[in-house]
Amino acid sequence: SGGVGLTSYRSCIRCAFDLLELKEGDGVILSALAPGEYLQMIEALGLVAMITDVDPASALLSVDSVRQHLSRGAKAIVLFYTLGSLPVGDELFDLGVPVIEDVSQAAGGFWDGKPCGARGRAALLSLDSNGLITAGSGGAVFSTDRRGLKALREIIERDYSGELLADMNAALGLNQAREL
Repeated sequence: SGGVGLTSYRSCIRCAFDLLELKEGDGVILSALAPGEYLQMIEALGLVAMITDVDPASALLSVDSVRQHLSRGAKAIVLFYTLGSLPVGDELFDLGVPVIEDVSQAAGGFWDGKPCGARGRAALLSLDSNGLITAGSGGAVFSTDRRGLKALREIIERDYSGELLADMNAALGLNQAREL
């Protein structure tokens, strides 16, 4: 009930950026290990990719590098859970900018009692054939609060109604999610 399946992962990324109301020229902090689709979509939308080093111990965004980009005016953070690595604390969520959590490699994971994807403004999940959860292709985008869910529904109705994941594919992904 908190999200929607779309026919492409790239569309999910674009939808999450729409949900955050990012405008041309806005900076998006992105891990050097995030999927290439992020960089492609950032460039296509005229956003500015702020590629960030990762912490060698966790393969997650380096908080110090993120802070440097924030001082340069970044408007959003994409937190990609590389190889299922999870943060130790909430530092990235306490920096005052919205976070998109990509749980494609950490679906089903929990930290500090909350599921991955429950802390940011939006969450993404790739449903491609090589994912932890697959619907054959596509992805899902989620909002983590009621206001965001209402906005997500409006965005979907306005811009993405022709890109909804087919019922059969969605059923396949939902069944796997329940099992997980």
